[in-house]
Amino acid sequence: MTLQERAKRFVDNGNPRDEVELLAECVRARNLDGLAATQRLFEDMYGGITYNFEMKAPAAACLICWGKEGIKALVEGARRTPASKNNSITLQLLSAVAGGKIPTLFMSFVTAEIVMVLRPLLDEPDVRTFARQQLTEYMISFPDDDDASMAVGGVFQQLAIANDNASAVRELFGALASRWLTIGKPTLASYEDLIRAYRDEEPQFQAFFEKVPQLLEPFASLVWPTPDLHGAKKPDFVIKRADGTYLIVEIETPGKTLITNSLQSSAQLTEAITQAMQYRSFLLERFQEAKTHFPEFRDPDCMVVLGLERELSSEQRRALALENQNRRQIQIVGFDWIAERAERILQNMISANIAVRPLRMI
Repeated sequence: MTLQERAKRFVDNGNPRDEVELLAECVRARNLDGLAATQRLFEDMYGGITYNFEMKAPAAACLICWGKEGIKALVEGARRTPASKNNSITLQLLSAVAGGKIPTLFMSFVTAEIVMVLRPLLDEPDVRTFARQQLTEYMISFPDDDDASMAVGGVFQQLAIANDNASAVRELFGALASRWLTIGKPTLASYEDLIRAYRDEEPQFQAFFEKVPQLLEPFASLVWPTPDLHGAKKPDFVIKRADGTYLIVEIETPGKTLITNSLQSSAQLTEAITQAMQYRSFLLERFQEAKTHFPEFRDPDCMVVLGLERELSSEQRRALALENQNRRQIQIVGFDWIAERAERILQNMISANIAVRPLRMI
């Protein structure tokens, strides 16, 4: 009988006392059969019995014995069966492995033999970095903030019970911060759907950016949509960044033309640039008054969002790049560029690894 078959039999009607030996055999085997069996023992809800945590937790801890493959199996099981206990166990273990120490509660469930396998893995930088990446990606993948908050709230409390889990708490907090500092894949998918369905309807994008202003400026700290400037000038957005600088954003629609076939700025682009610069001039002319409405106001940058860069030819892309190089304090981008930047930021946050490389040019 394979280890997977034995795991299925245990889930169906096994005695909890038999799990320790079954897990030990899986870890000794350290093969795909053992990995799949251990994943099954973690993932299954055991008919919803109250104390299923005591059967799930040791299996989850044992998954780490497979290193990166085991960490992937842990996350895969939690995503496939997204019950609250699976979420909680996965967040606890990923945080702990990233911090280099599995909580005592989990270690108390497994044998000394398994602990001997686990401990060296927690000292491997690659394993800890991989756990950190998986933790951030898993945190970002929660459908909404309410789900994430509920899952994380309980885990913080559980980790706080032990005095030696400060590193795990720090890792969990960092992953939660990453979720709120980045745009997740569901939001990016909704944005792409909007581009396809409403190419020529600016109000749809105005409403979307009001809900997710980080798309326009990843470091936005204060956002004013269509601020009423004496009833005369109404930029689409005025944004204060986290570093105190300001940005005026003029949005158009994805269906408008950025660069013509003759490699010139389109009339639509020229008009949008003029509007953005007029808003800037209007505020600068009333600088003292602007400071009363916009805290610590300073000379703002401008950005125009119009058209789709992916629809440009290589020559048109070069013309757009040249247009940006020749202008000061204004950036011209397509609606798809906004999404591509958010995707790059998301991937960098998930990787959570800043490379420091010396360079010497001879």
